Amino acid sequence: MSVLVAVSASVVAPVAVAAPPTGSSSQSATGASKFAGPFNFNVGTVPWLVDTGDINRDGRPDIVTANAMAATLGGFSVPGFPGVSVLLNTTANGGGEPTFAPASGHNAGLAPTGVDVVDLDSDGAPEILAANIADVGSNGISVLHNTTPAGAAVASFADPINFPTGALPTLVRAADVNSDGKLDMVSADFGFPATPGISVLLNTTAAGGPLSFSAPTYILGGLAAEGLTVGDINNDGRIDLLAANTGSSNVSVLVNTTPPGATAPSFNLTEEWVITTTGIELADVNSDGKPDLISARTTGGISVRLNNTAPGAPVAEFGADAGADLIGEVTQARNTMGLVCEGVVAADFDGDGVLDIAANNDFPLPGYDVAVFGNRTAKGASQLSLVGPEGYRASDWLIGTNSIVSADFNGDGRPDLVTGNVPSLSVGNVAVVPGGVSVLINTYP
Repeated sequence: MSVLVAVSASVVAPVAVAAPPTGSSSQSATGASKFAGPFNFNVGTVPWLVDTGDINRDGRPDIVTANAMAATLGGFSVPGFPGVSVLLNTTANGGGEPTFAPASGHNAGLAPTGVDVVDLDSDGAPEILAANIADVGSNGISVLHNTTPAGAAVASFADPINFPTGALPTLVRAADVNSDGKLDMVSADFGFPATPGISVLLNTTAAGGPLSFSAPTYILGGLAAEGLTVGDINNDGRIDLLAANTGSSNVSVLVNTTPPGATAPSFNLTEEWVITTTGIELADVNSDGKPDLISARTTGGISVRLNNTAPGAPVAEFGADAGADLIGEVTQARNTMGLVCEGVVAADFDGDGVLDIAANNDFPLPGYDVAVFGNRTAKGASQLSLVGPEGYRASDWLIGTNSIVSADFNGDGRPDLVTGNVPSLSVGNVAVVPGGVSVLINTYP
């Protein structure tokens, strides 16, 4: 969430507003996806970011949130304000209405704003990684080891293990940076110029031993990192890193040059200039085998740039050159039906074999929290073709939604959506401001 929105959320009490009808009148005309809902569920206070993963290994994706109003320091946590919340999925296969067990709360660090659900130790049970934005770096990432028995009705985790990052880490992702078969950790840091913007911690865990990671390597990024994603940009088999920086209006693209098994990561830095970019995603929208760049913008709308990087190239190229990139930001940004676009996600919502795009908005005044674009881009095309967007409401609050993720919650083979809604306020099991996450169920024929 942008600095402006963060300040607004902290000083203005949420205001209930009447939600417009779910969906827009042009759904049938465009053939874009349709979603039922929203179905709202309570979690912790200020769920800044949402992720999914099968916590209890029952074959259904569960929901995890990073709760920005939580605080844990020196083993002491403020009662009733957990760092992360877990909603175990109890939805029947094919069910039209999603159901979840009541949220369980678990300690993390100081003000988690990022979360990743991933199996770090290869035991089949995914851990939770939390990025703690209020930390100066000594305990920037909290790792919660998953102790939930398979099929259990209640999630359980060991006390968090903390690892250092750069100052004020906003987001965290796991990726095998040095190609040694072990997942490393990457954080996007808000603390520029105190720290350069991206931290990489290589996984040094011995077989059968406790989790351990190297000291962070700091990589130049930008100002106020609010987006982070990973993927193989140049098809060389190595995972590259991308961080979106709201303050410096750029996406830092780090092409991975780390030799397999190396004890220190190395990258080539290129930059894409995107106006006040927030969330970012990599997805092959023109089906040419290369992941393209989708960016959300605090100033509203999304930008999509096709990947023009040559195979094995040491630098990345999305779209045109820098001048045309900036022109395209003004002339080709796509409206998402809200004032502040925060996140993007790609999935085949309409079942035509091509990845579509969904984005979420803060402050949909007037408008919608969620916008869904149908992708009609031909395979290998050099020009993007999107229809829509179709608008959907998720949060019942004026501030709207802060993050978006896709998963198949009801096991019908169609990707659904879940949003994290910042105005949520819960103390223990008491929801003072309800509706911390919203689920939209895909009903496309």
